[in-house]
Amino acid sequence: MTSTLDAVKSGDLRVVDADTHLTERHDLWTSRAPASMRDRMPHVEQVEGEATWVVEGNVMGRAGAGGVVGRDDHKGRSFEALYEWEIDRIHVGAYDPTARLEMMDEAGVHAQVIFPNNVGLGGQGLSQAVLDPSLRLLCVEMYNDSNAEMQEASDNRLLPMAVLPADPCTISMATSRTFRPAASARRAGSIASSRGSASVAPAPLRTARRDRCLLVMYMSSPRCPFPIATWPRSPV
Repeated sequence: MTSTLDAVKSGDLRVVDADTHLTERHDLWTSRAPASMRDRMPHVEQVEGEATWVVEGNVMGRAGAGGVVGRDDHKGRSFEALYEWEIDRIHVGAYDPTARLEMMDEAGVHAQVIFPNNVGLGGQGLSQAVLDPSLRLLCVEMYNDSNAEMQEASDNRLLPMAVLPADPCTISMATSRTFRPAASARRAGSIASSRGSASVAPAPLRTARRDRCLLVMYMSSPRCPFPIATWPRSPV
């Protein structure tokens, strides 16, 4: 009888890790922005001796390692790794797609579904720190475009979640642009909101084309930070 491990090694069985995270590179936005906009982009500064994501003077969050496996391939203590390490301590695969794919090959993992870190599970990090709606939308587009390029380059083995700003003034524009034809391979997005029940998707999302298989992980409040509904409910 063929074992599960043998099936994985032979390629008859594909393992998909459905809950992983990617640490945002410190030049993710500044490297994509035109020169006239770079000063307004999210970037990392030292704030009180700690690497911190800052955008237009607002703190977006700590620029931590976002993982627990160190540069030496050894797992660190969870609290220390998550709350004390910075990007120079973490394994390169935490933020570099090529290194991640190499690690996945070694572990027998075919694909990974990837959630954000500092951006926020549903993009709330950007939504709360970037006050200008136009700039917020631009930052979201840059983040999603970067991930779409990574997904394509990985031959659909790295499957990052798109994010949408949670506020109503930009969500409609972001919905149409995030799932535009240029990113047609994308199949899922996540959104965070503090507004009540997740049983009904926001109106702009209800107009999205069902044949694009748009899935929305809708977090209803900070006290319920996990995905509790998807929309549309039709199977992918």
